[in-house]
Formats: sequence, structure tokens, C-alpha cells
Amino acid sequence: MSVPRTRVSKVEVVEFSDPHVLEAQPHKSLSKKRLRDDDEIERNRRKAWSDVMELGAQNLGKREKKAYDIKKLTELGCKAPKNDKVPLKILFSMKKTHAKRAKLKLEESIASGVVSSESNKKKRKSGASKAPRRDDDIHYNALGSFRNGMLKLRNTNFA
Repeated sequence: MSVPRTRVSKVEVVEFSDPHVLEAQPHKSLSKKRLRDDDEIERNRRKAWSDVMELGAQNLGKREKKAYDIKKLTELGCKAPKNDKVPLKILFSMKKTHAKRAKLKLEESIASGVVSSESNKKKRKSGASKAPRRDDDIHYNALGSFRNGMLKLRNTNFA
């Protein structure tokens, strides 16, 4: 099968000698413009977010308002203030009640069947995923002492 040939006419090439046309590089200027637009959009988004947060901060409680003000000041470059001094007896009772509340919250979340990252962190910290030691492990069930990769034996170990 042969394909019919079509007659192709030569195209006339015209060159422009205008220096402004040669200097114009539309691809680069478009990409720079796009970058500027993206930066402007990002700035507007951040400004809108900060405005919403500032508006919502007016209705925060005492502790939340203080935390928000500290966060805002540290973003501006100020040094974060130190925590208030608390007597040890009160501090220990605060930690104890906090631990009780966290335990109750964990029990409630387990009872409800909701899985959260906090419950997974608790499981990891408690050591539930650690494998038990093997009985044939040389470090665990050996004569002498094992330190720095060396098993040290004494005559008393063999008597």
C-alpha cells in the first residue's frame, strides 16, 4: 500500500529585527509572575488566618488568652516568660490530679472504641510492644558479666 503524496509548499521565514521583541522572554516572566502571585496568595491566606485567630482570641478564657498572647509575642521575637513559681506540695498534687484525669480520659476513650494518637503513645510508653527476653540470650542467662561486647568469666563461675 502506498500513501498518496501531498505537495508541500515551502514556508516563508520572516525575522524581526526589533530589539524589544528579542528581549521579551514570555516564559520566564510568566513563571516569575506566577511565583509572585503564589506568594501573594500565601501572604493573604496567612493574614486572613491571623485575623481570624485574633478575632477568636477575644473570647478565650484567662489561661487560653495568656497562652495566645505569649505565642504571639514569641512570634514577634520576644523571649518567652518563665512559668509561675508554685510550691512543691501544690505542684505534686497538681501532677497527681492531672495523672488521674489523663487515666480517666484514656479509659473513656478505650471504652468508647475511639482510637487516638494519645492512646497509641501511652501504649508505646508502657512497654506493651516490647518483646520478652529469650532464655537462651547470652546477655540474659550467661555466666559472668557481659560488658561492652565482652563476656568476663571468673574462676568462681566454674566451681
